[in-house]
Amino acid sequence: MFDNNKEKFINSFVIFKGVILGLLIMLILTVIFALFSGILFRLEEAQLSKVFLVKNIILLLIIGFYVAKNVERNGWLNGAVAGLIFMLVLILLGSISVPLSFTNVIFMAFLGLILGSIGGILGINL
Repeated sequence: MFDNNKEKFINSFVIFKGVILGLLIMLILTVIFALFSGILFRLEEAQLSKVFLVKNIILLLIIGFYVAKNVERNGWLNGAVAGLIFMLVLILLGSISVPLSFTNVIFMAFLGLILGSIGGILGINL
């Protein structure tokens, strides 16, 4: 009787696809950057971290946009969850080689939430 009014707020399959897509794009961009960094770029460590931060910001917006385009409602929520999961995966992968402070983890998770939701808002409205 009440099943017709049931809404699905978070589409976990689309979020999973968005996170996997983001990881694949990140892997491709990292390989391309690694191939050309010795030839074209002579960046110091501080400059490299800024480049990777910009890359992650763009990826979070793309993931949020992709997820929102593939769901019918609540693009901001689905984008935020996808962005958070993507950043948590990056935190886990990054903590293998570099110890992260609690402040950095919170900042990265917050960045994933906010930028994923902005990408989701853009994906629903464009």
